[in-house]
Amino acid sequence: MSRVRNRIGLGLLAASFAFLVGTVLYALWAERRTLPDPDDAQLVARGKPVYDRHCASCHGKTGKGIGTLPDLSDARYMAGRTDAQLLEKIGLKVREIYLYDVCAFKDTSQWNEFRELFSNNKVDGIIFTSASSVNAFFEIMLMDSDEKKLLQDLQRIKVVAIGPFTADELKKFGTNYIIADVHTVLGAFETVKNCFN
Repeated sequence: MSRVRNRIGLGLLAASFAFLVGTVLYALWAERRTLPDPDDAQLVARGKPVYDRHCASCHGKTGKGIGTLPDLSDARYMAGRTDAQLLEKIGLKVREIYLYDVCAFKDTSQWNEFRELFSNNKVDGIIFTSASSVNAFFEIMLMDSDEKKLLQDLQRIKVVAIGPFTADELKKFGTNYIIADVHTVLGAFETVKNCFN
């Protein structure tokens, strides 16, 4: 168990470091995002009262628009808008504030040990603690590995997402993952530990 714990610890360390080197945090997330699945009955049921109260009078019951108002079911129209722009369209005041900006180092030699362990199948699990840690991990690892091989290598280990937003980012890369039951670092560690018990 000690060997596995050390190997998981290295994965956690790498993912946590990736968080530090690859993130731009917004007070309001207004970056590109994937739209929710419109056929997800649970999401539709949750959003229907809000839509009926705030949107249907102008956009109609189906979102197709009334008169010159836009068709909200048109993916091309929606994809070109940030969250901030959509919120402003319904009269909310949105102010984006950069809280901090951290860039990946050009010299990623501190990753050499992890890369070697990873390429030699000596990493059993990785815990991703944020969506930005996922992006930074792929940015750094793809500097000297091709994406297909990296994804194949990730298939053989346990990949844990601290929560649903992190899982959504892993899904974009086509990675299999487990979402921690408790969305904390300790909860994520417990989840990966339970995978090996």
